Amino acid sequence: MVRRYSAGVILVLALAVMVVRADDFWVKKEWKQWSKDDCAKMLKDSPWSRKWAQTSSNASVGLPSSRNNTGTGIDPLGQASTGSANGSAGDAREEVFYIVEIASSLPVRQAMVRMQQIQQNYDKLDADKKKKFDDATAAFLARTYDDVIAFHITYDASNQNLLRALATYWQSVPEESIPTDLYMINEHGDRIEPVHFSSPRNGGNTMDILFPRMKNNEPLIKPTDKNLSLQLPHPAVVDLPAQRALIGFRLDKMTINGKVSF
Repeated sequence: MVRRYSAGVILVLALAVMVVRADDFWVKKEWKQWSKDDCAKMLKDSPWSRKWAQTSSNASVGLPSSRNNTGTGIDPLGQASTGSANGSAGDAREEVFYIVEIASSLPVRQAMVRMQQIQQNYDKLDADKKKKFDDATAAFLARTYDDVIAFHITYDASNQNLLRALATYWQSVPEESIPTDLYMINEHGDRIEPVHFSSPRNGGNTMDILFPRMKNNEPLIKPTDKNLSLQLPHPAVVDLPAQRALIGFRLDKMTINGKVSF
């Protein structure tokens, strides 16, 4: 009886592992075989990309989430994209949200390139056109990001009033300046200030932030660390209050080809 019970437990655990790994397409498939849906998931709902949202629910609190990441256009190479702003000013449920990608990670860059491949029907191109595409994206994929950790953020809202207010705030940040209370936080509680912040004023609802990897020749995110967070100073938007958005990432889930990539 004990042996049967033990065997049953082992079988259940094995099936649970299989279910967990079933969604890890980046483990099962080479990046050039990723589908459009695979790329979208990598860029919106994966260990390398997270969603943070604030709604007009009872407490009007920020809701960290990795689901229902809809309503945001993300350019395949991380360039400026316009928000969809679904709904109207009269919607009962107001929401603003951010999609945060670790753009310095290799799988995010691979998803960006693969998405562009799909859009350009890369798999059906002749050899010369494939080579031109590969040459154009080679440096983007080969960059090592030894010195910085890069975050790319796309923001959107449930209606145009919210989106306009959010865009006005972020796009009014002076060039070469850093917003107050913007930090990367390691699992030891160290608050790391960015070395660069940019929010384009050309109508794209995006931001790019760079943080240093090293300080005094020591990594700020240590090889044994399992977590890092981005603290974003989300502003008051129409009837939604200001608050510090905290977007967490699990480093121990970011393994690709046997190596942690961020």
